[in-house]
Amino acid sequence: MTTGKGEEEPAAATKMLAYMVKGVANNVKEIVAYFPTKAVTREQLYDFTWEVIAALKIAGIKVLSVVCDGASVNRGFFDLHKPVTKTKTGVVFDTVNLFAPERMLFFVSDIPHILKCIRNAFAKSGRHAKCKRKLTKNGQLILWTTFERFYLEDHESVWRQSHKLNAMNVYLGSFSCMRLPYAAQVMSNTVAQDLK
Repeated sequence: MTTGKGEEEPAAATKMLAYMVKGVANNVKEIVAYFPTKAVTREQLYDFTWEVIAALKIAGIKVLSVVCDGASVNRGFFDLHKPVTKTKTGVVFDTVNLFAPERMLFFVSDIPHILKCIRNAFAKSGRHAKCKRKLTKNGQLILWTTFERFYLEDHESVWRQSHKLNAMNVYLGSFSCMRLPYAAQVMSNTVAQDLK
């Protein structure tokens, strides 16, 4: 859309990119910056992130890591940095902190997001005949039907060991797929031991 002066009018923002500081040795947990955006590129993310880190340095806050989910734009942002630690796979998980060169800055994928991704990969493994993804361990297929059978058998038992499992954990829908507690309960040590 152009204005009467022939200038391009910026697109209306539909999302908010927020930066939160979470303390390691204290209970600080605050949003410190936000940027309205329609879509963010990895280059914009690079500029915004380093702008926030610079402001935090001025405020006396030491930034140790950047934590975000595994979205492709976030992985692209990581890749824009020169790694301190070289890996065979080329994965970038650290870089020199531009505003504190004596310290490294680490890139961490959000653990809850990873947990949900693993559970969702298990749930899709061999689910349909056309499904190409078939996860294996030690040559054996990992099938979601194993979790379903376990839930049904355990559910019928008087002495339920995996008592936190319910239908929402096992019969995934669009809502339950996104809920972290459901993924955490399925992927818990209790369920793993009971499955053995």
